[in-house]
Amino acid sequence: FVGTDSGLETFSDTQELTVTLPEIVIGGGAFEVASWGVVGSGYNNWGAFADGKFYTTATPGVIVSYVNLVDGEIKFRENNQWGGDLGDANLDGVLDADPDNNITVTAGDYKITINTNDNSYTIEPFSWGVVGSGYNDWGNAGPDAKFYYDYTTDTFKVGAQLLDGEIKFRMNNAWDVNLGDATGDGILDSDADNNITSTAGHYLITINLNDNSYTIEDATVWGAVGSGFNDWGGAGPDAGLTEIQPGVFFAENITFIDGEIKIRPNNEWNGDYGDANADGVLDQDADNNIAVTAGNYVISIDFNDASGP
Repeated sequence: FVGTDSGLETFSDTQELTVTLPEIVIGGGAFEVASWGVVGSGYNNWGAFADGKFYTTATPGVIVSYVNLVDGEIKFRENNQWGGDLGDANLDGVLDADPDNNITVTAGDYKITINTNDNSYTIEPFSWGVVGSGYNDWGNAGPDAKFYYDYTTDTFKVGAQLLDGEIKFRMNNAWDVNLGDATGDGILDSDADNNITSTAGHYLITINLNDNSYTIEDATVWGAVGSGFNDWGGAGPDAGLTEIQPGVFFAENITFIDGEIKIRPNNEWNGDYGDANADGVLDQDADNNIAVTAGNYVISIDFNDASGP
């Protein structure tokens, strides 16, 4: 309008605007959840919960899964459904649909790679973890803090409570392959005197094995606490979960005893969650402790869910 809002209404000449929306590639390569999964007595009791996820890679047709297995047998199937599942009856490293093709596995952390172009596959021990005086007394006070894979950034992450001290990162809870940062430049190396100084607190630690970069950032670390795990905090820290994607927290191989648990942040009673209705949705209602029975568990929380975490 020329003048006040009630003045003369005037239009400019039409102008053309071209908008280009570029594809954003995260972390050097945005990967996706593949349709295949790990199923079996060695992972989820033949489907008692969701199959272990595979992810696409930079190589077309090659998918990878990072899973914690127990003693038992596994095979691979699509979309958590039976029909067309694959195993290895001949143990020749090539998947088939023959009878009696379950694959025997032993407990541990593994990287499973399948080439869907020729059905070849490999299963190899694989885990990275945090070790040091700043976490587990260099391995003498328990296992390393395990990193989990984030396919959206092609990195590995762990949420952990650190102590004043030093840390580094090692593979398979052993000293064969370990990395630190001798120069403090944010790039991991295997140089001498490469321990990383840690300060007590709660952190999200990220390592990128493509370029050996890493970050240690202050973060809220959610964890399971209760009579079913650590005597409500009196017998050690909570079972920490890692934010593997934005708003999605995950942990596996958590051993509970008969009892009750709930979820709280940073080992403190401040905004804790339970499930009063036992409906699979966390809440902050009264009497919301979650009953658990002794066993080995996977925990997943999605804070992005509109109905509740």
